[in-house]
Amino acid sequence: MGKTLPGVLMFLLVILKVLGAAEADCSCSSSTCDCSSLGLTSVPQNLPTNITYLDLGSNQIATLSQSDFSRYRNLETLRLKNNSISTINDQAFYYLSHLVTLYIYLNSLTSIGSDMFTGLENLQYLYLHGNNITDIEAGTFNRTQQLRYLSINNNKLRILRSDMFTGLGHLESLLLYDNMINNIQVGTFDLLPQLRILSLRNNNITMFPFEDLTRNQLIDRLDLDNNQLTTLSSKAYDTLSSIYNVTIESNPWVCDCKIADFRLKMTGYRSFENQVTCSQPDHLSGQKLKDIDPKNLSSGCLEPKIIRFERSDNITLHEWDTLHLVCEASGIPTPVITVILPSGLNATVGSYGGEATVDVNGSIIVRYAEAGRYACIAASLAGSTTDQLVVDLLARPTVHGSLDLSLPVLVLTICGSIAGTLFIVAITIWCKRGNNNSPLERPDNSVVFNNCNTTVVITRFHSRKEQTRPRDSSPNPSVAPMPAEYETGKPCHEKPRPRSADPMVAFGRTNESNDERPPLPLPRTTDTDDSLHQYQSLRKTDTESVDDYETPHDYVTLP
Repeated sequence: MGKTLPGVLMFLLVILKVLGAAEADCSCSSSTCDCSSLGLTSVPQNLPTNITYLDLGSNQIATLSQSDFSRYRNLETLRLKNNSISTINDQAFYYLSHLVTLYIYLNSLTSIGSDMFTGLENLQYLYLHGNNITDIEAGTFNRTQQLRYLSINNNKLRILRSDMFTGLGHLESLLLYDNMINNIQVGTFDLLPQLRILSLRNNNITMFPFEDLTRNQLIDRLDLDNNQLTTLSSKAYDTLSSIYNVTIESNPWVCDCKIADFRLKMTGYRSFENQVTCSQPDHLSGQKLKDIDPKNLSSGCLEPKIIRFERSDNITLHEWDTLHLVCEASGIPTPVITVILPSGLNATVGSYGGEATVDVNGSIIVRYAEAGRYACIAASLAGSTTDQLVVDLLARPTVHGSLDLSLPVLVLTICGSIAGTLFIVAITIWCKRGNNNSPLERPDNSVVFNNCNTTVVITRFHSRKEQTRPRDSSPNPSVAPMPAEYETGKPCHEKPRPRSADPMVAFGRTNESNDERPPLPLPRTTDTDDSLHQYQSLRKTDTESVDDYETPHDYVTLP
């Protein structure tokens, strides 16, 4: 016993020395430590606590616990690839709230627990590929809601459940290729609104929920090549048409009636249309689906059959109420439903805005329904069938003394009345505003003609006579010399006229209009009294504008 104890102590000292040497061999700087490929079996605890980068790849670590990283709370990148990790205890990363990137690929994990990633609320990149993962518990990623990139490829997943990826509202890339997936539940990708890349190649998928991706407007890459897909629906064509990069080749496509709707939508402009090569039936094997006439896809067809055509409720309705019908049909390929109203109008799947709307599942909504016979037609490449339904509706009750107007007519009548009233009010306001605007005052364009004892004021629109003033023998400085246009005529004093009591007679004017211009007086002579003839110049002065002469001046005959 005494000899054994020293040997054991020596052995422990050697082990500690080896581990200490291994830890001492980590290459560290101010913020990073590289401890890769050192044969470590646990996380070293003597590293600087302020490091943000730690590489523990290619070692022999098998288990991770919460205490392993409690000293390194500033880590942003942690590399644990190519170890022997098979167990990650709950909350092992609890203290790594700053971690952004985590590499755990090429290890021996078999499942992912719901508390495995607790504490990683800022994690954005997670690499789990190359393990033996067969299941992911529901709610696992509720702790990593900032995750943008997730690789789970090269594992052993078989089923993708609808609750497997909850909490990944910001995920952009999901890599699931090289698994054993053969079943994808509807709704699996519903909670991934930001998904852009989805890779599922090299699996055993027989049916894919294309309708899940119709609600995602951002996805631009979908890999489904080398699976076990056999048919594609009309909805699948719509979904694939909205994705920029699609690979669906190397699948055992069966070119029969089930794929006929997909073929009918082909335009020759989509790259994925060239990736569908028929495997079955034998006489079409090896041919491209795009090169096959849809009429030749009759193998496996089933004629349409209307299972039920009836009202979907038993509510008492009046005319012009909303009527709900259902026309359910079966057949291969899926029949297209068309409803014919008693008025003769019809509606089919995809037609909107009319009196009736038909959903792909056979639900029919008729607005402003009327009593009478309704018809449902189910048609496909395999044929067509028709069923009829008589609908009785109560007459719309009327109020005594009032018009029985339908809802559309009533709405149009009210709108028309309001519009007419507004129009009349607008016209009335406009007219009142126009009447209140007084015309602009025009400048005084009057011209004064001064001859003898009478002053005549001539304006653009009328003439007025002013009171006779006494003759002034003194020269008037404001009187202009006689213009050239007055070279002929007689002075007014040669033939004096008797004064009349009537002012108009005194001026030689009567009530009758006289458009003749007044006679021009003779030019002055040396022996003529200048005071007898005084003239006001008719020429435009500098202060008058051109607009003042737009209308010719009137002339008044002087006595």
